Amino acid sequence: MIQKIKVNPTLIIFILLGMIFFACPAFSKEPLNIEELMTHKEFKDSGLADLTPDQIKALNDWLNRFTVTEKKLKARKQGRLERKQEKLERKQERLERKQERLERKQVKKNGNFLNLFNNPEAIPYRIQRVKKNSFQINNRMYEKLRDCKGFKKGDKIRFIQGSAHGLCETATIVKKGAKKSCQLWCVDGRNDDP
Repeated sequence: MIQKIKVNPTLIIFILLGMIFFACPAFSKEPLNIEELMTHKEFKDSGLADLTPDQIKALNDWLNRFTVTEKKLKARKQGRLERKQEKLERKQERLERKQERLERKQVKKNGNFLNLFNNPEAIPYRIQRVKKNSFQINNRMYEKLRDCKGFKKGDKIRFIQGSAHGLCETATIVKKGAKKSCQLWCVDGRNDDP
């Protein structure tokens, strides 16, 4: 005894439309036609061959409206996510600047400048200005000993050798989050006299 399984044509249509939509995310600007998207056998087996031309046209119109609406919704969602990401990045930058200010305030409050000179990495600084052969950091000028590629205005740096107060002959800075360093002359502390 063979049982016949009755297939609901509406269910098949929605399954096929879902497959079409997810299998072809980058539709061209030409309107979609259900007859062109399916093989003749699929079209016939799904029961779509029994539809009148007006019903097929209505189905094609709906399919095109649906795909356009989905594209617009995805684009809006992507735009919202990008704006949210930018907002989070700006907030993170503000928090980092606030943390820098608090660290500097703490050092000043404690009056522990000796610790500052013993631990030059204690405070992060920003490159205030970049010239061809020099940087301005902490309102002091430093000349580059070598080419310091990758260092630009606004970069967050730390002194790993030397002083942010210009009380040194040479200094070495490193960009926060990077391993690249840059060697500098401490212009304010350098003695060029013979």
